[in-house]
Amino acid sequence: MKKDHSTNLENILLLLLSSIGVLLCIGTAGSIFILYLAMPMTGSQSSIAFGEWGMVSVGVIAVCGLPGIYWSVRRLRGSPPIMTKKPSPKWYWLVLILPASLGLGYLAFSQGVMPHLIGPMANILAALGTVGFALLLARSVSPSVSFRRLWGQFLTGLYAVPPFAIALELLALIPTIILLAISLWDSPIGEIFSESLLNPSGNPFNSSLELDPSLILQPGVLLIILAYAAVIVPIIEETLKTMAIWPLLSRRLSPGEAFLSGALAGAGYALFEALFLTQPGIDWVQVAFARGGATLIHTATAAISSWGLAEGFIHKRWNRLAIAYLFAIGIHGLWNASAILTAVLTLNGESLSDWLFPNAVNLLQFLTPLLLVTLSILAIAAILFFGRHLQKAETSA
Repeated sequence: MKKDHSTNLENILLLLLSSIGVLLCIGTAGSIFILYLAMPMTGSQSSIAFGEWGMVSVGVIAVCGLPGIYWSVRRLRGSPPIMTKKPSPKWYWLVLILPASLGLGYLAFSQGVMPHLIGPMANILAALGTVGFALLLARSVSPSVSFRRLWGQFLTGLYAVPPFAIALELLALIPTIILLAISLWDSPIGEIFSESLLNPSGNPFNSSLELDPSLILQPGVLLIILAYAAVIVPIIEETLKTMAIWPLLSRRLSPGEAFLSGALAGAGYALFEALFLTQPGIDWVQVAFARGGATLIHTATAAISSWGLAEGFIHKRWNRLAIAYLFAIGIHGLWNASAILTAVLTLNGESLSDWLFPNAVNLLQFLTPLLLVTLSILAIAAILFFGRHLQKAETSA
């Protein structure tokens, strides 16, 4: 059985990460609660629902940090590490949580059955169920690690990766917005903007002017949006999700351990997104279902890119690093592009008919959802087969 060779510095860092994360979440939830108390008198029903949603989501993230505090303190006190065991097959019932939560969400948002109570509950179950299932897959084909390392790497994805990812993505959004403004300069939107620059005291947004929503679906505009979402965002996120193994690159981290570390961080980041990128509303069921696939994608791509990073920096196999990184970015980018096109085709697909080939819109409306399902299945297969391959290779070595 492998031992946990964590240093006191690593345990201190985990304690700080967990404690700061929990305290920030408690403070944020408290602030939302104070605003929530005032909403019944001053806010709309939608703002009240968003307040409840945010408060519950932040509370769940805060609870996730408590095991990190426990395991780091335990190791700092000199207690021996406790290693994880292979999960029992009976835990695969977790896969049933997602359809159950979707059913609850349908009752809450489509049928109006206690949406303020059942809605947040459905969202939590959907997020935790899919993340738990993804982690179950990764743990079933990975080496044993200590609970301290498991929670440390999961919380790295949940607490440390999101703020850096959001900051870099917002920074990258600046040139994207500039390009969008240039591409729309000759459109009615550009005319409104230029008029506001020439006449700052006036109100160029005349109610008689109706903007055509299809403007943003022009080829140049759509390509800029897809380039940001399907290239820039995957590069940023796939790089940052390997953060869990950065402190371990100076050690002889095994390929299986690197694979599991990435999966843990990817699942942590996926939980953050699942809780905050789904919002209450009539479309919650469709969005939550798609977020289940996104959770599998995040887990698989982070596991593969982390394995590649370890292969490059530890074993000097730079070709594997390049292949793994490009594969992770490609799968992530293909998922984002398919999700965007699915949403565009659902909301305003007829606008694309002006510049696409005949019947191309109908074909895309069929292919993009199918591609999302295919990528989700591919993510499951990648976790199971690649993880099992690494495990066999380590066993026979």
